[in-house]
Amino acid sequence: MAIGKSGKPKAQIQIWYFSMVAMILYQIRPKKSTLSRAEFLHLFLKVGLLGRCRTATDRAAVRSRFVFSACNYFRRYNIMKNPNGYGTVYKLSDKRRRRPWAVRVTDSWTIENGKLKRKYKYLGYFESRKDALQALSAYNTDPTFTAKDIGFVDLYKMWAEEKFPTFSKSTAKAYTAAFNLCKPLYGSNFKDLRRPQLQRVIAECGRGYQTLAHVKSMLSHLYKYAIENDICDKDYAQFIDLTMYSKADRENKQPLHKVFTEAETAALWKHSDEDAAAAALVMIYTGVRISELLNVRAEDIHIDEQWFHVTKSKTAAGVRDVPIADKIKPLFERFLSRGGEYLISEKGKKLSYNRFTMLYWSILAERYGMDHRPHDTRHTCVSRLAVEKVDQTIIKKIVGHTGAMTVTEMVYTHFDIKPLLDAVNKI
Repeated sequence: MAIGKSGKPKAQIQIWYFSMVAMILYQIRPKKSTLSRAEFLHLFLKVGLLGRCRTATDRAAVRSRFVFSACNYFRRYNIMKNPNGYGTVYKLSDKRRRRPWAVRVTDSWTIENGKLKRKYKYLGYFESRKDALQALSAYNTDPTFTAKDIGFVDLYKMWAEEKFPTFSKSTAKAYTAAFNLCKPLYGSNFKDLRRPQLQRVIAECGRGYQTLAHVKSMLSHLYKYAIENDICDKDYAQFIDLTMYSKADRENKQPLHKVFTEAETAALWKHSDEDAAAAALVMIYTGVRISELLNVRAEDIHIDEQWFHVTKSKTAAGVRDVPIADKIKPLFERFLSRGGEYLISEKGKKLSYNRFTMLYWSILAERYGMDHRPHDTRHTCVSRLAVEKVDQTIIKKIVGHTGAMTVTEMVYTHFDIKPLLDAVNKI
């Protein structure tokens, strides 16, 4: 065996170098390679080092030293694979994180599209890899262990990842907006938060009662999730007080909804050749919610009999047959003549709420100076039917109201379309 200047075999001197090269090559090996780590190391060892040894004794010494060096390299750079089911420690890509090291373990398995899919549970986030490994080790020693040193932001992300798929898009959007108002809490450990800190967020964000209610609701969800996962023991969100903000809203706010005046309705009829005014008139004379209108398909409309069917609504009573007043029948015919799948559409495609307000509703303020919300049309319809002394049961049937309905009205009262059509023709 060749001897180096230090008096040690050259092969032994080169072992650390070969170990690192072997590990790097293994990490970047082709994805289609079927070699295991052990097989790859043996092959590299045989080609790289053992070929230089002339005797069996030299080969045995080099093999032993190489395996020892490779194991040290695995440990130093965390290349060694954890046992199955042990869990994982990995570093998140976001460089701004104060705790970039995440610890997760397998929580359950599900079958999606015929494939077995793993679901993870996060134990926490840590400043260093060492702390993360200690938490993972503690969990495997005692599965009831939970890392309590979890930041407010990290807990929110863990909760959102698990719960948002079960929420509607509007609910998830409301909770995201609520979280954005909690910036004073971003740098805090969740278990260290107390009522004064939460109440201060409410006091300083400067929003209305409804938004503050969303913030409190979001915090309540976080505390429920934290208690379920043994991150904290008490729900401080329940002590947030919104009473004064509710009272201030009642005293300072304008009425939530206001009806269209006779002058405003006349202005809409004057511009009824424009789609924005025509859509507003359709809503005023039918009393439909904006979501109901946007879901009306051409196949749901019976223009000759002057009625259409609402197939999707906020409530069960909202699924109903709605009369088409004589005044707005030409408006329906004009929308239908475009051949789209939906009554109100853009290039044949269904409109979202935001798109409708942009293309239609915003024009009412820009061109006609009308300060209204889409839901004001519904209140206008109910108000005008009441002025014409239409029977309350018929009004509820037209607009799909269940409020204040008696059992008799809900179950036993059935109307054909004619009395409903006669009622809307009065306004």
